[in-house]
Amino acid sequence: MPSIAFLLKPSALLDQELKSLKARIGSIAGEYIQLRHHEPHLTLYLAEFTGPVNANAITAALPPIPKIDFSLKGWRVFEERGEKVLTCQLEENPQLSRLQLSLVDALAPFKSKKLSPCWDAFEFGDAEKENLAKYGAPYVGSNWIPHLTVASLLPDAFDAVWPEVENDCPTGVHSFVELQATLVRGFEQIGELFSIQVRL
Repeated sequence: MPSIAFLLKPSALLDQELKSLKARIGSIAGEYIQLRHHEPHLTLYLAEFTGPVNANAITAALPPIPKIDFSLKGWRVFEERGEKVLTCQLEENPQLSRLQLSLVDALAPFKSKKLSPCWDAFEFGDAEKENLAKYGAPYVGSNWIPHLTVASLLPDAFDAVWPEVENDCPTGVHSFVELQATLVRGFEQIGELFSIQVRL
């Protein structure tokens, strides 16, 4: 049974800025940087689905993907599985929150009753456990914090990187241009299923 991540890809200017940041961080952290090869994206939803995957059926079930403009709030650091995850947090965006919920609802018929192995190593609170039982993913609705992940670092590597990038979080208003569905194993992306350009 496959795990599938549904990702929103940012427009070209921000995409390039985030790739440049990843390269800078990689030059400092070396082998200690994780997620180096991931394209810049925001994860809308990641869950286990019944197999074999019918990409055409999933695509047909999805809601229209509108153009969504968003503002960047600044850096946010999450601590997960002994690593520090450096992300660009988005300002609150009701349109984005509505899209997540409509996408999750549309995908419900395809979702497996089993949970994605991606979540096995995490310790969750009550809200996340309720979401796992209901949606197959811990971060849906009010406890979802939209962000663009830049890098996941071991603590010593993060301490070396942070002074070099602390004041360099991208700013401004940007937009998402594409929804991508990607097969994942753990948190490694192993193959794109399909992509949909946003409706302008």
